[in-house]
Amino acid sequence: MSDTTLYWVWLQKAIGCCNPKVKTILRFYPSIIDFYEGGQQEWLLCGCFTKGEFNNLCSTKLEAAQQIVERCNMLDYKIITPDTLSYPQQLKEIYEPPAVLYANGDLPDVDNILSIGMVGTRNATNVGKKLAYSIGYDLAKSGVIVVSGGALGIDSSSHHGALAAEGTTICVLGCGINYNYLMTNAQMRSQIAKSGAVISEYPPDTPPQKYSFPKRNRIISALSQGILVVEAG
Repeated sequence: MSDTTLYWVWLQKAIGCCNPKVKTILRFYPSIIDFYEGGQQEWLLCGCFTKGEFNNLCSTKLEAAQQIVERCNMLDYKIITPDTLSYPQQLKEIYEPPAVLYANGDLPDVDNILSIGMVGTRNATNVGKKLAYSIGYDLAKSGVIVVSGGALGIDSSSHHGALAAEGTTICVLGCGINYNYLMTNAQMRSQIAKSGAVISEYPPDTPPQKYSFPKRNRIISALSQGILVVEAG
């Protein structure tokens, strides 16, 4: 964990996930601490925050971020921010780069290793699931990182194929990685964390929301040099 981790967690708690203003801060401030210490006057002069965001910046305390950090320490989750070496450069280039990623496992070096996102319908046919498994297996066997979303159907089949090949796969969740979501895949996620990573931009115990799954897709895309849609609805 870097010296600035607490401040990135604070920022995400204040302005929320999926906020493009993270990129503004990365562009115009030497560090997140400079932004934090600028205080209310600096945040006003910045001119990019809504009234609600400004109020949240003023009212959100570092103690709230510290609670999240301590929770991650207890769960042995890593906290990845734009200041940590494991934060992918290609993730910084998207419109809404996450201020924080929480990880169970070690995020592979997707900037230097070919990564392919595999996505598709949750209500997959048997043919679609077999195909996803086979392609996931072959890609992983060839040293490619398989990136998917951990859902039923095509996602799970892709992850299982990569795991069967003893390869590396990344699971990007639309909820906190400690939340009891889709427990039928709990063992799969545990296996993924041993050789790859289960990641989320949401704090560990955050429940899923309707918007959170479409939003996480930008992370799958950003971590991948190509996207394969195996079967769509």
